[in-house]
Amino acid sequence: MKKITTLLFDLDGVLIDSFPDVADALNYAFKAVGAPEKSYEEIKSIFGYGAKNLVADGLGEKYASYFNEAMVTFKERYLATCLNKTKLYPGVKEVLNHFKDKNLAVVTNKSEFFSRYILEQLGVGQYFRYIVGPESVSCLKPHPEGILLLLERFRADAAESVMIGDFPSDMAAGKAAGTLTCGAYYGFGDRTKLKGAQADYYIETIAELKDLFF
Repeated sequence: MKKITTLLFDLDGVLIDSFPDVADALNYAFKAVGAPEKSYEEIKSIFGYGAKNLVADGLGEKYASYFNEAMVTFKERYLATCLNKTKLYPGVKEVLNHFKDKNLAVVTNKSEFFSRYILEQLGVGQYFRYIVGPESVSCLKPHPEGILLLLERFRADAAESVMIGDFPSDMAAGKAAGTLTCGAYYGFGDRTKLKGAQADYYIETIAELKDLFF
């Protein structure tokens, strides 16, 4: 087992299973502006890089002029429906409670507002001292800015910190910040691509973190 003082979590696909609510709100916005709706598989292929990129990539060049309208509609719809199907992954609350005396934070490309709201509504918001998203940084993951900000806030040693995520961008951000990295195979990311990111650790369930770190 590796000694760890700081655990940094990606949100979507690691702590919360939120994809259906995101995809449904996105398609609602596309339909509202007259753009074609996308299949879940199509949305998964562009997922993980923040709401602005998700809406822009989903619209494509043909419907790019509707970006502002679609973005507003997506946010309004997602706020109203973000807890329809979203749930914690099995074992999340137990793992957070297990590590409650460590430095725990979320570093995500999702807005801090939505992240905090969802975590609080699902009963685990109190475990996280910080949530860092687009409101706090100028560059999203795979850039390490968010992780470096959290290490500074915690005054934590990068060598005793781990970034846990389900996308290669999470692993790249952790490596660039000097932390250990842990890939979550159970999340939304492509398993083959995540394996190719060469994380220090891989997990099939979040509960396995308890056996990796102390």
